[in-house]
Amino acid sequence: MSLPDGLSKWRSGGLPSRSKILLAEDHIFSIRRRAYHESYRRFFFKDIQAFIVQDTPGRYFKVLGMVVLVIIALLFGLNSIPTMVVMLALTVPFLVYFILAGPTAKLYIKTAVQLESLPVLVTKKQI
Repeated sequence: MSLPDGLSKWRSGGLPSRSKILLAEDHIFSIRRRAYHESYRRFFFKDIQAFIVQDTPGRYFKVLGMVVLVIIALLFGLNSIPTMVVMLALTVPFLVYFILAGPTAKLYIKTAVQLESLPVLVTKKQI
């Protein structure tokens, strides 16, 4: 699908993409999809008062969850080395990814009448 003239794709999120942010010369266009419902928001640069970045603890919970899975993989592998190797091969790459992804954050756009979250930006590297 090609974009209309003047729009460029800024960011997409999800694995099927549920949200998109499109960037134009004078505005940001946000598309959010939930099940059978789509919502559209247009933010003109002249109306935006602030971009707010808020740190979130999401990365720590993901890393903690993966560490727990690695420990479980090691416990399952006490009886069988091949089982341990397979379990570690499935969990360690995710653990490394979550550690290297960097701190997580939420991005908000503040206008005179609303404070809107942009759900597709999740790490500070993306912001």
